[in-house]
Amino acid sequence: MQDGRIDYLLARLSKGPITNLQLNNRPLPFSALGLPASVQEEITALCQKAMGLFPGLRSAGIDILLEKESLTPRIIEMNGQGDLIYQDIFNENTIYRRQAELLKRMGEP
Repeated sequence: MQDGRIDYLLARLSKGPITNLQLNNRPLPFSALGLPASVQEEITALCQKAMGLFPGLRSAGIDILLEKESLTPRIIEMNGQGDLIYQDIFNENTIYRRQAELLKRMGEP
């Protein structure tokens, strides 16, 4: 989440409760989950609300858990920096390009 909007969504698959990508768990494009648009809207609203609790925070990696039956999103962790997502770096580089743009704007008078 950067500057009020979600830059990248990625599902993480694991056989256990730990889903960290650097521990050889599998990334999955968010679109492959086939979730209703309403769930993505709920995720966006929840992330925006969480960011609003920290005035001045402009960028964070937010880990979301979807409840099994209801698909209700729950924040399980927020980090100052999201995962190193190779799927983005070697594709459009959305996350880090936007971070550089935000930093540049912050330095401008």
